[in-house]
Order: sequence, then structure tokens, then C-alpha cells
Amino acid sequence: MKKHVLKTFALLLLLVCSFSLVACSQTKEATTGTQSNNNSKARHIKIGCVPLTETAANYIKEAIEKGGNTAEIVMFDGNNMPATALKDGNLDAVFANHLPWIKTFSKENDTDLQMVQPYYYYSPFRIYSTKYQSLDQLPSGAKVIIPNDPANQDRSIRMLSECKLVKLGEKKGNFYTKVDIVENPKNLEFTEVEVTSTARSIRDVDIVFSMAFIAQKTGNIDPNIFLYEDAQSSNYPMGLIVKAADVNAKWAVDAMQLLKTDQNKAKFNETFKGAFALIN
Repeated sequence: MKKHVLKTFALLLLLVCSFSLVACSQTKEATTGTQSNNNSKARHIKIGCVPLTETAANYIKEAIEKGGNTAEIVMFDGNNMPATALKDGNLDAVFANHLPWIKTFSKENDTDLQMVQPYYYYSPFRIYSTKYQSLDQLPSGAKVIIPNDPANQDRSIRMLSECKLVKLGEKKGNFYTKVDIVENPKNLEFTEVEVTSTARSIRDVDIVFSMAFIAQKTGNIDPNIFLYEDAQSSNYPMGLIVKAADVNAKWAVDAMQLLKTDQNKAKFNETFKGAFALIN
């Protein structure tokens, strides 16, 4: 009799465990299915930009929307404001700055903003003037406008050194600045302004350092008439900037890939006419 009772109890226990496993499996499947649906839901992407990058930002907006998401452009007046808004969680992406700039911003602001690959384009960084056709013509005491941010001031100072207009000493920080100039034979007078504004005063000074597209937009200058060009311009790519968690997000990567199609490349080149160079 005891054996019969024990067998019956064991059978009941086995049935209870089986039902429990089925229930757990169904719960797990339901949960997984919910997560999958959440991940596949369309997102609304807020893209920060500045007036000078609005046109290209709209190309990115269109690409994101073709991927099944929605997007909007949020305009800012200052070069660092979109990145600050992204850092603070008020944006999903930014299209306003080049790669070295955003790396410096992230380091200085204890954040982790990254550029989605593939990168989009770069703008040649050049020395412009409306008064002279050659740097050899610069007079003593020439007035020079350079960017005030570390990355762009560094490249400006290095370009002056390459042109033999100044001599640099040992770099005192991570970037070259005016204080690293040990010889200035022409007594160049420097004025520092935000990089998006350097070309605005081109007619009031002797030379300015500017990205080609900024010169074209703010200085009413032919971007292809210049005195000197930074040979390392392609090392300053521009693209979609996001938080680290989104750098491999499907919506972001797919959008950047779409911009690499021949149709979009042709549209880009027709719009910007040499102010930007696409990255292959």
C-alpha cells in the first residue's frame, strides 16, 4: 500500500513540475516577444545642428525617415550647444562638429559622444584672404583670425608653421596654441573667434582660417580660391554624432549607409560645389 501511495505522489509531483516548466517557458517567450517588438518600434530622432550644417543635417533626416523612423531638426546658434544638449539627454543625435572636436568635447565634459561610421564628409580647412593672392604678400603686423577651440586652433598654428610664418616651440599641452609660438617674424596679430564665425570678418583683416563651407556661407567667398590648405583635412571628418549606446544602432548605421549611394552622392556634390569633400 505504501509503495502505491509513493508512486502516485511521485507521478503528481512530476506533473506539477511539467506544468511549471511549460508556464515558465511561455512567460519567457512572451517577455522575449515583447522586448523584440519594443526594439523594432520606430523611433523619433531629434537631430541638433547649427545653421551652417542644416542642409546636410536634412539629408541625414531624410535617410533616417527612409529607415522607418521619424526625425526632426533642432537648430542651435552656438557650435558647442548641440553637443551639450546631446550630452544632457535632450537630443538623440548631432550633426555640427568634426571628429577631433567631438573627441575633445567628450574628454573635457566627461561624456562619451561618438561618430557613427561610415563617416560622411570633410570640409577642407584653408587660409583665405580678400586682400592678397599669396602669403608672401602679408605685411608686418598682419591681422589674423584663428578659431578659439583647441582642435581647430591647433591645426591653424601648425599651418602657419608649415608656411614658415611662425616657429613653434615644444607643445605645452595636448594642442598647439598661440603661447607655443616662439618666433613670429612678421609680428602677426591674432584674434580668436568661434570657428563658425572666422570668415565673417575677412574683409576687416588680412587672413582668416576657415573651413571651406563656412567661408562659402558666411564670408561670401569662393571656397576654392585660397592661399593655403591643411593637407590633413580628411582627418577631420563630419558625420552623425550620438551617445556611445547608439553608435551601432540600426537606425543610425543604416542612415549613414544610405547617404553613400551614388544618387545621394551626386545630389550632395551638386548642392555643395566643392565646399565639402565626400569620404568614400
